[in-house]
Amino acid sequence: MKKDIEKIIEKEFNFNFRFNSEELVWIEDKEISTEKLLSTSSLIEEIHESCFKILSDYLEESDTSVVSNTALTHISLTPFNTNVYIKIIPESINNNNIYFKGEAFDEIEKIAEFKLTRTVVSKKYLKKEKENKLKKLTNI
Repeated sequence: MKKDIEKIIEKEFNFNFRFNSEELVWIEDKEISTEKLLSTSSLIEEIHESCFKILSDYLEESDTSVVSNTALTHISLTPFNTNVYIKIIPESINNNNIYFKGEAFDEIEKIAEFKLTRTVVSKKYLKKEKENKLKKLTNI
């Protein structure tokens, strides 16, 4: 991590996306899936990606950040073809963990509250750990 990463603490970052892709639709209940509602997992993915973008300018080339914890309360449904707004505030940094909090809104109301942690790790470490696991899998 770069030393100036502390600049992001308590700063508000805003992102938005238009829910107009079938890939973001909640599909577990086939009958309700025709209503085309935003899935919780898709909302979480958008939030994770937004936090990654916040950190991208503050990481060394050899590092990346991974999600190590997510807690989200999905408060309200979001219909298809709606704008979604995400407000994210990095709360603190402890060692290589960055803690975020935030809220998501559609055009009418708040739809979610969340907290998450991203952990900064070296890309080399991730690759090494993947190889170790693959070796173990081939020995099972």
